[in-house]
Amino acid sequence: MAPTESEPISEQLRIDVEFSGGLEMLFADQRRHSLTLPAKDKDGQPANIAFLIDHLCQNVMNDTRKELFILDDHLYVAFKYVSDFNAHSQ
Repeated sequence: MAPTESEPISEQLRIDVEFSGGLEMLFADQRRHSLTLPAKDKDGQPANIAFLIDHLCQNVMNDTRKELFILDDHLYVAFKYVSDFNAHSQ
């Protein structure tokens, strides 16, 4: 169903994430992932890096060894970079 004038179009974030140093093996041996995420989390707060990491673990990562990526709800390994962190209306 298409949004009407009374329904605001949700802002989306287009994000490119690239893994290196062996980390890509946790993500189906794919180095680069282009993602589109909501600009706000389920509580209406602006999306942040924690939201991105949770999305990666829940929706992108196929490997069951999540402890190699996060530990005690903290990022365990560093990203090479996260680019194109621009909000786009869809």
